[in-house]
Amino acid sequence: MRRNLLSITFFCLVVFIDAKLNVVDLSIKNQPGNLISTDVRTSGRAPILISGNVTYLKDLSNEQRVSVDVKKTNGLLSVLDFPGLITMNICDAIKKFYDPYIKTTFKTGENTNLDFKNGKLCPIPKGTYWMKDIVLDLNKWKLPWWVLPGSYNINVSVLSKDGSPGGNIAFQAKLKRK
Repeated sequence: MRRNLLSITFFCLVVFIDAKLNVVDLSIKNQPGNLISTDVRTSGRAPILISGNVTYLKDLSNEQRVSVDVKKTNGLLSVLDFPGLITMNICDAIKKFYDPYIKTTFKTGENTNLDFKNGKLCPIPKGTYWMKDIVLDLNKWKLPWWVLPGSYNINVSVLSKDGSPGGNIAFQAKLKRK
């Protein structure tokens, strides 16, 4: 009996880990601050395209931090809540998450004018950068095992040296199995 239960559990984990996911609904809320200002929007249905501008109001280096909060929701209830899932210095975050997230999403000269310098961009120079027709292909990313179909609220904040918010962008995404 135990062996059967263990086999079923292992099979379910393999199915969850190997699940292919599509973004079927996405909304974006721009929340400008004193470090970053965004004007980003979605268009299209399948795939959903992301376009707009991101303005860095000053050079951003490892003196500033990025914080990513993730909440999986089920209607009005919060099922999984990971506040500050990632909170790290900006340049360190670019280096750590360049491959596969940034590298597979942003192509300099094609869908953005920001050159990530193969993950070695530091500081991010002050200025306005565009992005056009970005597609979030989650199946190219190395997602954590707990990312399953459902609705997610993701908040990406830029924090100043003292930890105060300097602007953020919030996403609401619905994921379904492919």
